[in-house]
Amino acid sequence: MFMLEVDRANRPEKLLVEFEVERTVDRPYGYQEKILLFRGNNTRYKAIVKDGCLVAIVSRRYKLIPNEDVKTAVMEIARKRGFRVSIAEPDWRLYMFIEKNSTGVMVSNSVDGTISLKAHAILCRKARHFGRYYSILVSVVRSLYRRHTKHLTIEDLDEAIMEIYDASRRFNKAINDLFMVSVEPYISALKEALPELFPKVYYQGIFSRYYYYGGMSLKDFYEEMSMRIWSRRTDIRTKMVLYKKLNNLMSSLGVIEFL
Repeated sequence: MFMLEVDRANRPEKLLVEFEVERTVDRPYGYQEKILLFRGNNTRYKAIVKDGCLVAIVSRRYKLIPNEDVKTAVMEIARKRGFRVSIAEPDWRLYMFIEKNSTGVMVSNSVDGTISLKAHAILCRKARHFGRYYSILVSVVRSLYRRHTKHLTIEDLDEAIMEIYDASRRFNKAINDLFMVSVEPYISALKEALPELFPKVYYQGIFSRYYYYGGMSLKDFYEEMSMRIWSRRTDIRTKMVLYKKLNNLMSSLGVIEFL
């Protein structure tokens, strides 16, 4: 059965749907997959439940990879390879940052279908008045992207992560080399592009160092923009969209290439 509830105070309407459960499949860590029927008929959907709490309704083809399994696998890789580990777990998503020597990899996963199993190269920096921040190298460095389908596995994560880590080291060198490249020849192009790509809060005053001190490198520009993206109170998915724009902008200047 379903019920349509229209709120007279002009709040969003609610659609309440009642499914029957054909069968329940128990998974580790308190997860269950409940295969759904509607009015006694098959559907293409199942519910992911953890400890009695609804996580999401997803396709029956969706393969659940628990965040706990990903965390265990990545922690073992970090231990073996000597990486430092930071973890963020907003809602049903997992983000693991493994790093050493200013470079690393971000591994992400979810159990609610919002993100796939992914790994992206990262740069790690420290700012005097801000602290530690990351640049996520979306679109300019090879990455791992695996949808939650029946063939998904995490057994070969070690090899994939190390390939991405090596790419992050090459990109880090490319960015460090930009310390010798002045921003001056690129200011006009950057001033034209920035308002089209970013809200003003991200680029306002970005060239003050150049105008006040007479010197600013493309490395300075990239790292300042990266710090601003990371420091804003947005979720990591939003940050990744902005990092992709920043990385593509740097590529358009012809100063970095895909690694």
